[in-house]
Amino acid sequence: MRTHHVITAALAASLALTACGATETAGTAPGGKGVSGVKWTVETLDNDGKREAAPAGAGAHLLIEDGKVQGNNGCADFTAPAEADGNSLTVKDAEVTDIGCDPAAMKFGEAFQKLITGKLTTAVSGDRLTLTTAGGDKITLTSKPETLTPLNGTRWTVDSLVEGQAVTSVPQDANGKAWFVIGKDGAVQGNLGCNNFTSKATAAGGEVTFGPLASTRMACTGPAGEVEKAVSAVLKGKVAYSVESGVLTLTAPNGKGLRADGRPAAS
Repeated sequence: MRTHHVITAALAASLALTACGATETAGTAPGGKGVSGVKWTVETLDNDGKREAAPAGAGAHLLIEDGKVQGNNGCADFTAPAEADGNSLTVKDAEVTDIGCDPAAMKFGEAFQKLITGKLTTAVSGDRLTLTTAGGDKITLTSKPETLTPLNGTRWTVDSLVEGQAVTSVPQDANGKAWFVIGKDGAVQGNLGCNNFTSKATAAGGEVTFGPLASTRMACTGPAGEVEKAVSAVLKGKVAYSVESGVLTLTAPNGKGLRADGRPAAS
């Protein structure tokens, strides 16, 4: 099991602090919409004449607050200081959490990091933010509200395990094996990584309470067994939950938890 770590590099993220028109003020988009504190979701990269869309469910986004830029590059979370000057933004070294991801998301994240390094020209038009490099490459983002992924009725596939601030990707041999669906009636079914299971769940006020698990009794060893043990410990009793950009995070009172990627459950 590979543990995620923090690395520092001259890569980063940005948000426009000014709009294009001379009548616009810093931090305000056309129509008076504030830019700071707004979550901008990455839509496309225009790199060397090629356009690439952000991977579905990757959660690539930017947010600026208190002179700090933070978000997700499509593969990893990051945070970085940045300086604004007119319609430009210069991003300094970033701290990036290397969480590991599938090849497509990793490729997108690397391209994203390359484009957002250094000084960028910023422009806001309506709900669109464009970041342009000195070489003319662009990142296009939107502030349109996300289509929320519901807790109930979604097939959640566990891809990471959490312990405090440490996030660990599921071992390759067990990738995609642990999943669960919480039905609209609260019935839960899925696989813990090795054994199938059922349970009941109720959600309220940012918390979900899982009832006793009933599972098959296959002997589970190796990576699948490790994942099953960790997932079983999280799907027990009352845990905090949040859903952002199609990713569910469950956190138990002891700080242990999991992250799961959401897809509509088969009917």
